[in-house]
Amino acid sequence: MGKYIICAKEMYLGTSTNDAASALQVTEIATELVITRLYCLMMLNDGTISKTDTIVTASERKCLYENIFDNVIDWNTYTTLNTSGSKIIDLLSRDIFNSLSSGQVKDRLIPYLPFYQNWDRDKNNIQDIHFSSLKEYDVSDKFICLLIRTRSAWPSKNLSKEYWKKLIKVLEDQNIKVFVFGKETEEYATEKTEYVKNFRDWCSIVNHSNCKQIISTITGGVYPAFICGTDKINLVIIDNLDLVKKYGYDPSWYNDCINFTNVNKNIINYLPSTNELVDIIKNKV
Repeated sequence: MGKYIICAKEMYLGTSTNDAASALQVTEIATELVITRLYCLMMLNDGTISKTDTIVTASERKCLYENIFDNVIDWNTYTTLNTSGSKIIDLLSRDIFNSLSSGQVKDRLIPYLPFYQNWDRDKNNIQDIHFSSLKEYDVSDKFICLLIRTRSAWPSKNLSKEYWKKLIKVLEDQNIKVFVFGKETEEYATEKTEYVKNFRDWCSIVNHSNCKQIISTITGGVYPAFICGTDKINLVIIDNLDLVKKYGYDPSWYNDCINFTNVNKNIINYLPSTNELVDIIKNKV
């Protein structure tokens, strides 16, 4: 009988009204890409699991496994199954997850430092994502992306609607093409600014050669840029709480040990004005 490998859970939606500040209940993008998915692929290439085993992930993230494993299901489907008698490898169980993510980086089960040590062996799997065609989006010319966080967990990481809307207006006035990604960010779409509808499309947008810049707050949504982006992307992270200074040793805090695409990072430890951001963008687009 095959195994079930749990890489992500969705006990909550991770929105402004349905959320929990717990990686073990609602698995963030960074947690999956940098920790559980990476370890899952390690197990595959170590022979601990096989491509015929079943991967359990968040509903929008099946694209991370569909080219690699024969069976990929979402968390909600998994919870309806009778798995008695099956082998369950829950990478979000406290025992396994703590070994993968707690303590000093050098003590973890994943060999992150100084650069992910299994890169040459695992890189084809790591970057093997089931991309979408992007036919419904206008990617015909150079563009930038805004990654907007709206979650109720750790709300201090969010920026105001007014800030983002002002920035979008200024960018549109400068004739800069914009894509917006993030849960509950449909409201930012205009005739000129497009809303990215799902995670698979987001990975595909980031992978596109015309993606030149990503502006984000502290959120795991930027991690596809490290996994499947390009070295032409300039990533600007607004760290107005100055948290990277404290946690930057950690791979899930934008450490270069998992910057697989050599994305250029610019971490700003204050809240820049919209005009300042536009100047940064214009220099790169």
